Parts: sequence; C-alpha cells; structure tokens
Amino acid sequence: MKRAHKKFSYICFFISILIITSISYARAAHLNISVKLRCLATDECIDAEVGICTEGISAEFEQKRAGEYQFEGTLGPEDLQICEFNLHTQNPFFSRTIPIRIGSFEEEVRKSFKFYIANASTEFTYGYLRDGLKYFARQDYDRALAHYEVAFIMTGQNVDSMSRDITEYSINLAYNYARALHNSCIHLKYNNDDLAIELFQRLIRLYEHYKKFFTRLHITKSYLTGALNDLSKNKKIVKYGRIPVYFAKGKYLEAANLATEGLGDFQTNSKVFCKIGLTKDRLLTDAGVSYLKAAEKMEKTGASAYEVRTLLISSQEFLSEVKALDPIKTKKNLEVIGMKLQKQ
Repeated sequence: MKRAHKKFSYICFFISILIITSISYARAAHLNISVKLRCLATDECIDAEVGICTEGISAEFEQKRAGEYQFEGTLGPEDLQICEFNLHTQNPFFSRTIPIRIGSFEEEVRKSFKFYIANASTEFTYGYLRDGLKYFARQDYDRALAHYEVAFIMTGQNVDSMSRDITEYSINLAYNYARALHNSCIHLKYNNDDLAIELFQRLIRLYEHYKKFFTRLHITKSYLTGALNDLSKNKKIVKYGRIPVYFAKGKYLEAANLATEGLGDFQTNSKVFCKIGLTKDRLLTDAGVSYLKAAEKMEKTGASAYEVRTLLISSQEFLSEVKALDPIKTKKNLEVIGMKLQKQ
C-alpha cells in the first residue's frame, strides 16, 4: 500500500514539474574566457578558428593576437555545466574538440585555458608513443592528451576496434590515450569520463587474453582497475556534488530530482557511493529537505494547494526513511511537514 502511494506521489510530482518548467532557467552568466593555442612540438603560437558551444548555442572567439583568443558575452543558461571548445586548424595541424566542466551558477565566469595542437602528419611509431611519456612525467596533462589523441584517431583506432586486430602497439596506444583521458578528467575538469571509462573497461577485458603484451608494456591489471575506480568515483562526485550547489542557489526542485536520481543509482553502485562518502541517509535527507524547501517556495509564490501538498508528501516519504543521519533535525522537519499537511 505504501509503495503504491509512493508511486502515485511520484506521478503527481512529475505532473507538477511540467507545470513549473518555465522557472528552470535564470539569467545567463556573463562569460569572459581566454584561450591560448600552442604547437605541441615547438610551443609556438597556432592560428585557428576557436568556437564555444553549450546546449546547442554556439559563439566564436575573437582573435586578439597570434595564438590568443577571447570570448566575452553570455551563452546559454545560468548553469553552464559543460562547454565544448572547438579548435579548427589548418593542415598539417589536428583540430580538437574539448568538453570542459565550466560553470556553477556564477554571475560572471572568468576562465583562461591553454590548449596544445598536434601535427596530424606525424609518423605514429613506437618511438612516438615513447616520446609522449615525458608529458606524464611532467604532469603536462593537456599536452599528453593532445599527443595520444591525434595518434589514436589518425591511426584509425576506436573503442570498437579494440576487440579485433589486437597488437602490442594498439594496446600501448589505447593504454596511454586512456591514461591521458583519465588525467584530463581528474586534474583539468575535462568531461572525458565516459570515453576514458569505456577504454579502461576494454583494456581490462583484453588483459587475460593478451597478457604477454601487457606484461611487456609493464601494465598491471591493478592499475587498470584502479584508474577505472578513480573515474567512476570522479563521475559521481561531479554529478552528485551539484546537489548542495543547487540547494544553496535556491534550486530546490533540481536538488531534489538529482538526489532522487542518486538514490536509484545507489541501489546498483553502493560501493562507489560509500567511497565518496555519500550514504543512503545523506541522499534521502537531501531529497526530503529539498522537496520541503521547494514546497515552501512554491507556497510563497502562490502555487496551488495540490502542487504544494504533492511536494510535502514526497518530502515526508523520503525523510521518514532516514535511519541515523541527524535524527533531531529529521524529526523536526517531519513535524513541520505534518503541521503543513494538516493545515491544507
């Protein structure tokens, strides 16, 4: 009976979301972004067409001087989350698309980036692969990514090809490209997590069948699984770390929806959540309190009693499941919800 009631309340909540969709976006943030482009091999300035894109909205940078570009203005919603930088170069240089996590409800976003451009006509030999190791040693993360990205793409490699025509070279290249993607996600906030995860998963599957190649390359299975775990944790941290950001900005419905999604994800990935310190009680509390704040906010703006009640019931259901996290505050919130429901 309780389960059926909860399912019904979710349906009601979905209907209410459709009614208030128009309030989801606020004033767009003002962007002030500068980009420097440098040649991977020589560090010289590179001329290119530089664009930025988010949610289907795009704009072009203005070239200020050789290899330096500027964009100032607004682009898309207040909460940018991810922007793609499109770097279109002339031969022999290799054009790049770089997705970056960039915004978080800031009124003004000021960012500076330095990207490296590789030569697409290079011979991608074993020597080329070895030469890129110096970038890892220097923690020169974008350079390492540019170095191995061009080799991976120009030699016709892709994730699907990693299940056929396997050679020591292809494993070497895929491994170093995956490492570079991993570092760009963790250290540079590039949004390459999905591709990096897919590459590491393929490498782990290949490990037992081609162990001699991995052994000669000094690649251990523990490193592969460790890197994969890092990426999984990072992806959860980035995604669900937005719950308190939404809450602090008064985006209570967004916070509630994300916490609710996290609870569903928790059922299949509880170990990853525990590693980043995000418990089931924390997600239940975030969902419940966010729904309560959303109900109070909607009540002040003159929403219907039905919409407010729907949110209060959802809040009550989540908070009633909290076991141990801040029981005094949870009890107080449940009492507040009970009184509000009685008044309706």
